Amino acid sequence: MVGLFPQDEIDYIDKTHQYFNKSKEEYTSVSRLIKSIKVPFDREGISKAMAISIAAETGVSVADAQRELLAEWDDKAESSVDKGNYVHDGLEHWSHTGEVWELLEEPVKFMQGIFKEYYRFYPEVLLYSHKYKVAGRTDLVLQRQKSKISVCDFSDYKSNESKGIQFDSIKRKEGLVKHYNRYFLPPFDYLEACNYVEYALQLSIYAFLALEIGRVKIGKLQIIFFDNKFRPHLIPVPFMYQEAKMLCEMNLNRKILPKTPKANPPERELDPIKAEMMNRAKHPMRPEECYQIKDDWD
Repeated sequence: MVGLFPQDEIDYIDKTHQYFNKSKEEYTSVSRLIKSIKVPFDREGISKAMAISIAAETGVSVADAQRELLAEWDDKAESSVDKGNYVHDGLEHWSHTGEVWELLEEPVKFMQGIFKEYYRFYPEVLLYSHKYKVAGRTDLVLQRQKSKISVCDFSDYKSNESKGIQFDSIKRKEGLVKHYNRYFLPPFDYLEACNYVEYALQLSIYAFLALEIGRVKIGKLQIIFFDNKFRPHLIPVPFMYQEAKMLCEMNLNRKILPKTPKANPPERELDPIKAEMMNRAKHPMRPEECYQIKDDWD
């Protein structure tokens, strides 16, 4: 796909998920860039606290309760990854060969309907910026028309088995609602920490990197979500240009991000540009009617 995005300037190591330029300099991956602004999940601490509660109710030891809980988490994570890889690899295989894997008939039919609207589609596109030292691969770029500067839409496949797509940090389970009110780390602590916002940031960085390469204008950004029965859902996300640019600049400048937000931080004066950006972008993800995609469990 040399015409739009040259694919021979960055070497990608799939096994370690690393990107290198021709001088063997490693670039920061998009996923690692986003991870740097997420509050780390305290796996050991949270599982220990839950295990103490389980042990008090069931009579098992805390160590056994924690071991079983961690094993359950690992099983769910592995199952989710396996399903996601099956959808991702199956659609890529179909796009190259025309062969449809079992269980993917509906996703393929859905994608065929999307492709009819475009001049050309490109799976697994490597995007990068030599200026910001950032690189990543988006699942699908859709070129609307053949022109000197093409308008392109960017899509990523998602199939989060346990959570679906979450539009906020509220937990809803078995009729109970818990308000966690989680946010990303500063200076992105005006964005609520949920996977919808995370995916929007991811797609926005891909689009920003495409602009850095040139030759394109940005059209739509969208998540193509496949639920637990492989049913497709098309979910639009906004192009968060300012946030994507700021993350890339932070990578270039090697700024150190706070590890965790402090309780009741002292009031401080924001610089005018950042203050205006925060004012305009406050909760930019939230649609008029927030909902959480779920599927039927047998």
